[in-house]
Amino acid sequence: MSDDVRLVETDQPGLMRDENSRAIISTDNKKLSAHRAREKQFRSTQLKINSIDGVIKEMDGLKHEMSEIRNLLAQLVNKEE
Repeated sequence: MSDDVRLVETDQPGLMRDENSRAIISTDNKKLSAHRAREKQFRSTQLKINSIDGVIKEMDGLKHEMSEIRNLLAQLVNKEE
């Protein structure tokens, strides 16, 4: 089996066929660059979403703790009365 990649043109501009694997390969570098930019933007957005989700969970925990503190304070006030 040869490791040489031999590409032949197809009917579609910007697409070539690898003769060894029969795979269709895009040779359009502008589309590849645009795809990589979209992927980078998507990853950045996902990181921001994950960060926001973490902050929301932390705030929910703080709300719960504040509720417990309020309940304890109310119990202390009721005992003193």
